Amino acid sequence: METPARPESIGQKRSRSGDQRFQRYVKSSQQEKDVCEDWYHVQDGFRYVIPYVFAFRVNCKRRWIGRSVLDTFSREFHYKPEKYWREEISSGRLLCRDERVEPGYILDGSEWMTHWIHRHESAVLDAEIDKVYEDDSLLVVSKPPSIPVHPCGSYRRNALTYLTALKLGLTGLRTVHRLDKHTSGLVIFAKTKEVATRLCKQIEERKVAKTYVALVSGDFPRSLTSCEDKLSFDVREQIARVDPHGKDTETRFEVVAYSSDHDVSLVRCFPKTGRTHQIRVHLKALGYPICNDPVYCEKLKSIGSEEANDSAKLQLPSLDESMSEAILAEGRTLECKTCPAVTAKEKVHDPTIIYLHAEEYAGEGWRYKSKLPSWAAAVHEATNGSSRESASE
Repeated sequence: METPARPESIGQKRSRSGDQRFQRYVKSSQQEKDVCEDWYHVQDGFRYVIPYVFAFRVNCKRRWIGRSVLDTFSREFHYKPEKYWREEISSGRLLCRDERVEPGYILDGSEWMTHWIHRHESAVLDAEIDKVYEDDSLLVVSKPPSIPVHPCGSYRRNALTYLTALKLGLTGLRTVHRLDKHTSGLVIFAKTKEVATRLCKQIEERKVAKTYVALVSGDFPRSLTSCEDKLSFDVREQIARVDPHGKDTETRFEVVAYSSDHDVSLVRCFPKTGRTHQIRVHLKALGYPICNDPVYCEKLKSIGSEEANDSAKLQLPSLDESMSEAILAEGRTLECKTCPAVTAKEKVHDPTIIYLHAEEYAGEGWRYKSKLPSWAAAVHEATNGSSRESASE
């Protein structure tokens, strides 16, 4: 049986400096070194993580002092109802100072809390991780869609840092920028603290030019070259909105091709700022949302071709009856005897991947470019690879 993971710190205040920002990810490198195929079950093109015992640890925050454990966790971690946290505390799965307490126990600020869980991770596409460039200080890869860059939420062993260790044998990598899990394309890892600090500084000072490609609904006008709508982000709803009181943003656009057969445009996007969901919201604000964006496009569309549509919604694989008992005994299905709340209707993979790809990053003395994904290449080839000639004005 696998040894439970050492408790991972959560909810800690993180410094904005480049060298400290990535310590959380570097600390997981020992577990990354241990990664092996036995942790996974691959079926029908998806990579599942076999459920495992895991512990989260968090130190008592100042604002929690004087509040009960139950009230604190119910309010701070509201993605689970109060009933869930009461049961976790009463059963001894949520501990204070590694000891059981009552739900009404009042925090005084000296405590650390450890939450032991049987962890079920979201599934991801079992796709190759293309190596774009590597030297002694850097690794640049092209991330498949559906995979988060680093452990977060319901992803850990299915995060890119773990899968890079599994598939490429590289651990201890430092993340220097973000890329949404739904988005495919370039991800740059630093192999040393010094390089991570230098790259982070370039990004924060906006000295890194980023190029994305997106497939949007409609005939994108050539006259639409930029959007500077201010944005705010709702953390609870996980959605960005145009907000006159929000943060300054800017994205520039360039039409690559238009497919009249499918009424979609291939557009290059050049974000000058790096707000969450910035490109997606700006495209929606202009009236040309990414055509399969489940959040910002009201009417989902696709380009039709099954080959090009490699970002279709994930479908649940079916299990043969002859396999079900053996796999269930090993914890390989998402229906788990250890966790009765995980039902057949609560499969834990996110069903969305969007037509947005990080194509190129360029900084001071360096430039890296990835191949176009098949959905972009299909439109490009169908229109003879040229910019559209009959653009709307």
